[in-house]
Amino acid sequence: MDLRNILIGFGVALTCFAFQSCSEDEKGGYTPVNYNVNGKVEKGPFVSGSTIDIQPMDANMQPLGSIYSSTISDNTGSFSFGSKEFETPFAQLKASGYFFNEVDGQLSRGTLTLLAVVNLADQSTVNVNILTHLKYKRIINLIGQNKSYSDANKQAQKELLTAFGLQRFLDVDVSQYSITTGSDEAGALLAISSLLLVDRSEAVLTEYLAKLSEEFGQEGKFSETSLQQIKKDRNKLNSKLPSIASNVVSRYNSLGQTVSVKDLAYFFDWNDDGIAGNEIAGNDTPVTLETPRITVPKEGGEYSIKINTSIPLTLTPTESNTDHITANDLFDKLYETPGLSSMKVEKALENNVLKVNIKPSASRRNVTDSVAIYDFRDQKVAILTISQEGDPSAPLPKLGQAGVQAFNAYASSLSEALTSSNTLEAKYSGVATDWEFRAPLSSSNGNINDIFSKYYRAINRNLIVLEADATRESAYPDFLNTFNAICYYNMVVYWGGVPYLRTVPDLNSLYLPRSSEKDIFHALTSNLETAISKSDEKKNQFATSDLNDLLFVSKDVARIILANIHMYQGDYTKAKSLLAKVVSNNFYQLESTTSYTPTSKELILGLFNTPILTYTDVLLSLAECEAHLGNEAAALNYLKMVTRAKGIAETSGVITGIKEARKIALTDQIGYFAFLKRNGLAKSELKLEDYQLLFPIPQREIDINPGMTQNPGY
Repeated sequence: MDLRNILIGFGVALTCFAFQSCSEDEKGGYTPVNYNVNGKVEKGPFVSGSTIDIQPMDANMQPLGSIYSSTISDNTGSFSFGSKEFETPFAQLKASGYFFNEVDGQLSRGTLTLLAVVNLADQSTVNVNILTHLKYKRIINLIGQNKSYSDANKQAQKELLTAFGLQRFLDVDVSQYSITTGSDEAGALLAISSLLLVDRSEAVLTEYLAKLSEEFGQEGKFSETSLQQIKKDRNKLNSKLPSIASNVVSRYNSLGQTVSVKDLAYFFDWNDDGIAGNEIAGNDTPVTLETPRITVPKEGGEYSIKINTSIPLTLTPTESNTDHITANDLFDKLYETPGLSSMKVEKALENNVLKVNIKPSASRRNVTDSVAIYDFRDQKVAILTISQEGDPSAPLPKLGQAGVQAFNAYASSLSEALTSSNTLEAKYSGVATDWEFRAPLSSSNGNINDIFSKYYRAINRNLIVLEADATRESAYPDFLNTFNAICYYNMVVYWGGVPYLRTVPDLNSLYLPRSSEKDIFHALTSNLETAISKSDEKKNQFATSDLNDLLFVSKDVARIILANIHMYQGDYTKAKSLLAKVVSNNFYQLESTTSYTPTSKELILGLFNTPILTYTDVLLSLAECEAHLGNEAAALNYLKMVTRAKGIAETSGVITGIKEARKIALTDQIGYFAFLKRNGLAKSELKLEDYQLLFPIPQREIDINPGMTQNPGY
């Protein structure tokens, strides 16, 4: 072969190559072909009757010829145009209609339009969905930059799936994705469809898709603003993923079709590393700690715990799944010093090593806390439990803002109950000349219901503070139990057994039956003995502007209340021992007045203008103990200390003298009725029948509480 023939052959080859390149560049030279175009329109699936159009296009994405129209034939989004002739294999599909909202499990209230541009020569079965819609403008713009459809489609597909971390699904064109296949591609489609729909109406979704399509069409990526919105929506969608899958399965079941849905969590890029699903803990990616628990001394310490994991981890979940302490938590500021009951822990996660630095304990009790480790889907994958020894020598915490408010509310309720109680007792026992409240009493008497309700209101408010403290430092139970004993002792004197509340009343404790007098006194005795052992030996301070002084009662307060209980039960030996200790402490002094003010030297405990415990009462009670124990000289000595200080005339007989001294010197203090009862004087002094030694249970309590019983005689 000569050179001339070689050159001619080479020219023919070049000509053929040129025509071939033109064909591959999809710029012309097409022969009309009939295509039987069918597929599905899915957001969720479009419903029957929705419209779909197909517009033939040239290689430059310009319209060619007439538009073919059809409708969705069933509720799974199926369509078919039948056999149609196309001059080129390129076409635009446009679907509009109602669809199944997979997020809320209902049919949409408005319509949505989705687009796709396809090469029918590749496959005449094509689907229209969110991904084809987002890819549409990008393909058009790239072809406008002289790229072939094939290159433009590949680039747009790669850019779009990469934007969502789904690049592992590049091999299958998104126009072939369908929710019904149950494949990974189906999971990817459903995940992105749900992501863009969450908490959006159809109108808002249309606007949002237009924004995303424009951004992606121009740049092949989304703006930073849109990426941040996608992250927020992703985190918001997290907890809804199981229900979305369930909604889809149920929808297709109702249409007579069985579909499966992949775990949608694996189609989101939770840690923004550019790869979806590689950060989720599962059976094949377990996370374990070198040790799940550490015990820390009160001094604190630093610890490092290795983590066995093949996935990235974090200590900080997204805001949407963080456990919040609500702002309306009344007792966030129970104590003056915040965070006493919380362990102070600094934590860091470095190279799969959890480092914790526990600060010295500020709590008086042992504290248990934990450090949670999460995957980037906010699943707790491991927990380190930390137990720290408390510091019993730490000072008791003072009341904080919320504590002051709550304890002040309790103190006000207690003062109100005691003031009303003292007024009625004085009338009933003849100390006051008002005959409005005297035997015989009716269970419907408004005064009876009033003081009964006031005592329980005070008890309830006491328990509110007690329970709030119990879940934190448990610093106040001995003091609060001491105050509660005042209420219950008085109620037993008036009514005998009453419902004994150990927790703040709820629906289960509204109808408690009466506890016996014996059981109540047993509980009070136990609480008061504990309080005596743990309270300070000091002069009781309460008459200051600081409510902490009122709260932190001394040992003497618990001693006096417990002595009253022992005397009421006839155990004068125990009562004497307690009262003698109050006297020997020498903290208080008698005064000549019988009217007590908050600054009185002999006032041991008071609330506002309500005296509760006085030194006069202590001495008269001690005289009573000595008298019952046969020590008349000692009894007379204690009695004379009071009568001489107060200018009260002496009478014959110690018990009679105590009775008269109480009527004169303690008119503002509850206790005279209990004195008469325990000394067998109430019936003769007050002309009472046996049953009238107790008040009637308020009729209202009988009516509303099926467990309540009335006292005999009423």
